[in-house]
Amino acid sequence: MNNLLCIAVSVLLIALLAAGCKKTENQPVPKAGAAPAATAQNPHGSTSSKTQREIVVPDDVKKIWKKVVLIVEDKQTSQKKEYTAEVGSEINLAGSNLKIKVLHFLPHFMMQEGKITSLSNEPKNPAVKLQISENNKVVFDNWLYSRHTDIHAFEHSRYGIILKEGLRG
Repeated sequence: MNNLLCIAVSVLLIALLAAGCKKTENQPVPKAGAAPAATAQNPHGSTSSKTQREIVVPDDVKKIWKKVVLIVEDKQTSQKKEYTAEVGSEINLAGSNLKIKVLHFLPHFMMQEGKITSLSNEPKNPAVKLQISENNKVVFDNWLYSRHTDIHAFEHSRYGIILKEGLRG
């Protein structure tokens, strides 16, 4: 019974996250788990939502969650490296022209009534809002989820980046 409830809640969460994502005009909807198609404006296939939602980080979340741990995979060498970064900081990825800005962290990510917020301080659906630039051009401006790494995944010819976890300050 508990397994069925967990599966049902997981399916509902994925459906809610997917429902909040808007399809770009004249763009095919990617299959689940597939990287978005590259475009002339965005060769890495990253997406950014045209629907702007207000991001509301509750004060109690700001007080507790100060850092995130990102895992960066170099696809050429198959090496993975963990980077710990403070929320609000920027990481220069060594050996590349990538800069990663850590904009927001929400331990219990939820979209509701035109805003994005955290429903609690419990890490039930951890998400980080990143802005990634390459050669000073933004190539990714979206959320990464630690439990749903295929939703809005950052795709790059050489690097993959995922959220491992948030860290309490």
